[in-house]
Amino acid sequence: MKKMLFMNKKEKKEEQSPAHSSLAQQHQLAQQQYQLQQQQLQLQYQQHQQQLQLAQQQKQNEQNLAQLSTSTSSNSSVNNTTNTNTNTTNSSSISSNNNNNNNTAVPILKAHDFCGTIMILGHTESGKTTLQRQLEFIYGVTDPTDAKHYQRLIYGNTLATLIRFIENSERLNITLSPDNLARVKRIQSQPVELARNRLPRFPLKLGWDCKCIWEDKVIQSVYNHSKICSEIRTPGRPKYYMDRMFKVFDPSYTPTEMDIISAYDQKDTIQSSAIIHKRFKVDLFGCSGKQSSPKNWVGLHQNYKPNYIFYVVALKDYFSDHLVATQNTDPTIVEMCNNHIHRNLLLESLNSFETLTKSELFDKSLAIYLIFNTSDIFYENIKQYDLKSCFSEYEGGNDPEKAVSFISNKFTKFLQNKDKPYKSHIVNLLDKNNVREEFEGIFDSLKIDAEKRGFTTPYNQSNSSPVSSIGSNSSRNSRLPNTSVSIPGLYSSDNDNTRLKNVNNNNNNNNNTTTYGSSTFPSSVISTTGSISNSIASAMDNDSSYSNESSPTSSMTLLPTTTTTTTTTTTTATTTDSTNNNNNNATVVIGKGKPPKEPKPVKPPKEPKPPKEPKPPKEPKPPKEPKPIKEPKEKPVKESKPPKEPKPIKEPKESKEPKEPKEPKPTKPPKEKKTSKVDGAAESKKNGADSCGNGGVGSKIKLESGFGSLQGRRKNMEDTHVILNNLMGAVTYNGPPKDIPISYYAVYDGHGGTETSTLLEPTVHNCLVNSQSFRDGDYEQAFRDAYAEADDIVIEKCEKSGSTGVSALLVGNKLYTANVGDSEIVLARAQPNANPKGPVTYEPVLLSYKHLASDDQEKKRVTDLGGMIIFNRLFGSLAVSRSFGDKEYKEGEKKFCVSDPYQTTTDLTARDHFFILACDGLWDKVEYDEAVQFVQRNIKLGKSATEISELLAQDSYDRGSGDNITVLVVILNWN
Repeated sequence: MKKMLFMNKKEKKEEQSPAHSSLAQQHQLAQQQYQLQQQQLQLQYQQHQQQLQLAQQQKQNEQNLAQLSTSTSSNSSVNNTTNTNTNTTNSSSISSNNNNNNNTAVPILKAHDFCGTIMILGHTESGKTTLQRQLEFIYGVTDPTDAKHYQRLIYGNTLATLIRFIENSERLNITLSPDNLARVKRIQSQPVELARNRLPRFPLKLGWDCKCIWEDKVIQSVYNHSKICSEIRTPGRPKYYMDRMFKVFDPSYTPTEMDIISAYDQKDTIQSSAIIHKRFKVDLFGCSGKQSSPKNWVGLHQNYKPNYIFYVVALKDYFSDHLVATQNTDPTIVEMCNNHIHRNLLLESLNSFETLTKSELFDKSLAIYLIFNTSDIFYENIKQYDLKSCFSEYEGGNDPEKAVSFISNKFTKFLQNKDKPYKSHIVNLLDKNNVREEFEGIFDSLKIDAEKRGFTTPYNQSNSSPVSSIGSNSSRNSRLPNTSVSIPGLYSSDNDNTRLKNVNNNNNNNNNTTTYGSSTFPSSVISTTGSISNSIASAMDNDSSYSNESSPTSSMTLLPTTTTTTTTTTTTATTTDSTNNNNNNATVVIGKGKPPKEPKPVKPPKEPKPPKEPKPPKEPKPPKEPKPIKEPKEKPVKESKPPKEPKPIKEPKESKEPKEPKEPKPTKPPKEKKTSKVDGAAESKKNGADSCGNGGVGSKIKLESGFGSLQGRRKNMEDTHVILNNLMGAVTYNGPPKDIPISYYAVYDGHGGTETSTLLEPTVHNCLVNSQSFRDGDYEQAFRDAYAEADDIVIEKCEKSGSTGVSALLVGNKLYTANVGDSEIVLARAQPNANPKGPVTYEPVLLSYKHLASDDQEKKRVTDLGGMIIFNRLFGSLAVSRSFGDKEYKEGEKKFCVSDPYQTTTDLTARDHFFILACDGLWDKVEYDEAVQFVQRNIKLGKSATEISELLAQDSYDRGSGDNITVLVVILNWN
């Protein structure tokens, strides 16, 4: 038996050697074919030139004939006649030949013989754009440079980098030297000049300011920290910008090729370009910005049909929450890093790659190339921070080669059991010579493959059919040898940010209910057998053998495709009845058609009856069956009012759980709200309302409100808030009396100082009450008028600072909301429960919109005005695109930052239990559904709204929030 195995192995080795020799023969044949094609093209060119010469001769003959016909000499006429006959015969023969030639198609000279389409994928900031720009410079058809655009962009990159370092020093509570404080102010004012499309009058002086700030020990510490901390990392190449700042600020500065490659210009669309290598044309499509997420890769095959995939991996991004320090590690940096949670971008890239290997895009592609992007930062980090902090099973120490091989094997492990050729390449994408050397071989092999498959038609955007249809996975004409590796490891699954999935999902179905599910990246568990193999495939051959080793991988759950409609203009949502449930403005309406559907869960107990299961046609007859008590519940004819009839029957079942928060029936704890009298609640006694608020005539709700506020890790507290359970009793109102109870709540999150947020605290609700729209009962328009008036007041008095804000106006049982910036409000609504005796669960209903500079709609609005988004910030400085104040971005005709609010209107019912207002200090760390469940649990424990708000703020702080945190919780106790 052993002899047989030995013979089989020997035979396999002997079979492999001809395969390698055949590869050399293929290359020789390809070169010969290429030479023949060149000769044929040269012949075609010569024939084309001959045809042009014949056409010129014919034209000259016609001109000669015209001159001869004007001659009046008889003798010469006779002679000319004979000459004319001969010339005409010659010309006729030439023309006949030309006509014959015209019947045959004249060959069109093309710059390429074969074509291919490549999709460039990878995680955030992995080097996809850098790779595409390098290939454009090396093989590009057109010049990709735009000097004026890149001059402005690089100038903005340099300023934005320094501004980011200054802001991060504040987050880390470290102060620059006193000599540099004045320079900081001058640098922070420069984005305003950039917004006005002006460069500084004395740019070299600005360069000196930047140099002094960059050389400050504090900024150097922040820079070193950003290299290993995802929380405060700076996009792009900060050190490169800083080293060249004097050249950038020179009035005669012209961007170099490396400047353009290094410029950070995030775009959230597919970037396309075309290159040609040895008459092989390649259409490149790069997924940058938000397109880097796997959930956005679903439709790429349908739209672009790529033949090959380049997947780029940044090796330097192996961040971890627990850094393993070496001898060269600064202990203070490790201590600072333990204060917050890091995003491990390398593991996220690994999970994204696993998702890719189980997608249609991967299955329909012909081959995949793994591009491992090395950099100086990687080699610096690997000497200081052990890769073991990211992969517990790594034992290679600080050896860069072992680390690269280990990471490479982690990715190729997913490809070993796939019927897909692949290759791995380790490239420094910033080194042009290295890129040229590696991709010469890649494009040579791809050209051979495209020639075999007959890819001759380039990609056409109009019909989105680039080349001949892609073959199935069984096609092995150009196989790439697989590398058999078995690596132990466990990859944790990271929860995908579900925040954007909830935006405007209040466009409810007929039940007006939205269910918020969580989607996670797939996790993979690989068996701990085998050894590390350092071999990397480097050539294309026809080897179809696969390794017998297999590694069980966990089943993968694909990210759901979520379509969200974002409304960034000033939008007022109007309340609709049950016949108009389609609301495009995020209006939250409780559908009246819902209650008649709730009795339907009673039918399941009838289904278990075996004799009645095979009678589907009798299902509509259940109302006639022996349950007369439930027949009146199913009468949907009286949908307008009877919906309330089924409710009382099931409300007691649900109210048994709301009674749990009432068990501490310290709804009297709202008397603790006397602590919020500082915010104006003390004046709520004026309309006869109790301390819980909203207890006026006709009120069906008793309110319990409270707040929690933490300065957090910031030097100053820039948040303010307002709690007015009885708004009309807290302000001076000169309009007609309001018989309905009205309450007002707000959170203002300042930036650049405390002036704006402090001024907004008493201003917005006074502007609201004093507006004519408020007197007329048009509360939606009143909100818009109040925000505009408050913004004008703030701009006059506050020069530099600004503030975001979120407001809620409760008028009877109707809730009006408005927000600008990233302060948000979430409503907790009970989900329909099939089991009336089961626990009540709540879903988050988002009543706000995040106006960030990185948002697609906001970015388009800003760029259409001529603005720039750098590092996902307005001119590299302001993170939000809508706010109060921020005067410098609202001067002149172009309003890069506006105060137009996003608005919603909601009719509250007994299913709505509470709502939460908070600044981004909470929402950056706590998801909407997590906050709702947190509040629900603490209500059941009998805690007051104030206690819950304080606990929720503390929870965000414990999760690593570095911002000010303010939380308002308003509990709706229905009578």
